[in-house]
Amino acid sequence: MNIYLADGPSEESFDDILPSFTLGEIYSPEILAKKMFFTLDALAALKLQRFRDHIHRITGEGLLINHGKLTRRGVRSIADQTAIAGKKAETWSAHVAGKAFDISLTREAGKYTNAYLYNAAKDHGWGAVGRYQTFIHVDNRDLWGGKQITWGENVNGK
Repeated sequence: MNIYLADGPSEESFDDILPSFTLGEIYSPEILAKKMFFTLDALAALKLQRFRDHIHRITGEGLLINHGKLTRRGVRSIADQTAIAGKKAETWSAHVAGKAFDISLTREAGKYTNAYLYNAAKDHGWGAVGRYQTFIHVDNRDLWGGKQITWGENVNGK
């Protein structure tokens, strides 16, 4: 499957850019079912693959985007975003722009936990990194004033 990147059609296939992930992990079910036109930010996609490779080299584990029963995934439609964030919430997010992913390790073991992944993502240069109880959010938004945006560092006091 060829994909459309933020700057136009890509000559590379999805598998060329994100060989460690499936379409179902990156795109929401609505986007896939309706074969909707949604972009994937090229820099965010490449950064995600490189981050996954880095984490795999250190921990031996991969990254999950479609974790649990949640349909968070990466790229979302506005309907998906509204279902997740609530009707009164803003419908724009870095997920809708194809720049964000909610990720977790395929398996936590020893020191390789959600907290480890959060710190590794901050060091990897994502524009924003947020920590939640069972996953972390990473996105490739522009750095505001050159400063990385982070939140949730003390989830569960760890």
